[in-house]
Amino acid sequence: MGFDALFRIIGESLFPSRLKKGLAENSLKAGLDRPPYLLFGILFLAGFISVIFVDLWFVSNVDLSSVLGLSYKASLLLQPFSIFVITFSYLAVYFFIVLSAIMLYFDYSAFQRTRRMEALLPDFLKSLSENLKGGTTLEQALWNSIKPEFGDLAKEMQLVVKRISLGEDTSSALMSFANKYDSAEIKRTFSIIAESLESGSNLTPIIDMIAEELVDTFQLKKDIATTNLSYVIFIVVIVVFVAPFLFALSTQFLIILQSFLQKMSSANLSSLSSTQSSGIFQLFKGLTEAKEPTMTPEQFVNLSYAVLSLVSLFSSFIISQIKDGNLKSGIKYVPAFLASSLILFTILVKVLSKFFSALI
Repeated sequence: MGFDALFRIIGESLFPSRLKKGLAENSLKAGLDRPPYLLFGILFLAGFISVIFVDLWFVSNVDLSSVLGLSYKASLLLQPFSIFVITFSYLAVYFFIVLSAIMLYFDYSAFQRTRRMEALLPDFLKSLSENLKGGTTLEQALWNSIKPEFGDLAKEMQLVVKRISLGEDTSSALMSFANKYDSAEIKRTFSIIAESLESGSNLTPIIDMIAEELVDTFQLKKDIATTNLSYVIFIVVIVVFVAPFLFALSTQFLIILQSFLQKMSSANLSSLSSTQSSGIFQLFKGLTEAKEPTMTPEQFVNLSYAVLSLVSLFSSFIISQIKDGNLKSGIKYVPAFLASSLILFTILVKVLSKFFSALI
């Protein structure tokens, strides 16, 4: 038995049984022939190995007697329970993050796969119509229309044809494929074909009409995306350029203000003792008594990174909603937005720091 088979067995054995059905369905939607139990096995083993190092670090670096104010004997008695809590908490968080990331990947892969099939659907329907015009049955026309250039759609049609050849009703096989993916275009197309097939209608003009409507629908979506391009550009400029610049400028203002107040608080105002009642003295007295900002520049920089990350995340989904009409496609914009805004902010902090250093 090789390591691949061993890890696959471990992954399949440790994966929760109640989630296996959903995992299998999501794997098929993502274009995988079977669930990636090999990957799960490797990740499970990595989780158990990493928790050992976490426990060793906890035992060697955390002194429970000083942290909790307990005696040495009491801390020794409490240590096994503490290790159990640390182990359980770490594994719970680790597996939650791993499973969430993998399911998110499956969901996004299925979404991208659906979009690719939607784009190929009009050409596939035209090919299907041409085969029907040649006098073939729907089953034979489906098989003849399966071509390599149709990619994922061709693979799905192969499964449909296989199910029909095994005795399943044609309408049922078509609707099983249509309901498999979250696509209004695919569901509407094959539900119309299935209903027309059951009613005995001539499929050729119906399929031609559906193909033309799909082309018009996709073109309309492109026109809408082009119309909203100005909003997309505005959001990109704000997130990538304006927001990092304002946060970097605010950081320098905080540094200058903190330095100014420190110098004023240490200034010697004894020379103004003769003019204590004057407005100038009251002004300087107020400045020297002013409190320094409660947030340090380092804390503000960390806050800026967090805020810019959130702004980039939400802006990606807003742009995807405007441009593509859905939120899921915004995942592909997140890395670019995060990297651009955070890197520019880091550069601007250093550049502005040198520019304003003369004022400090």
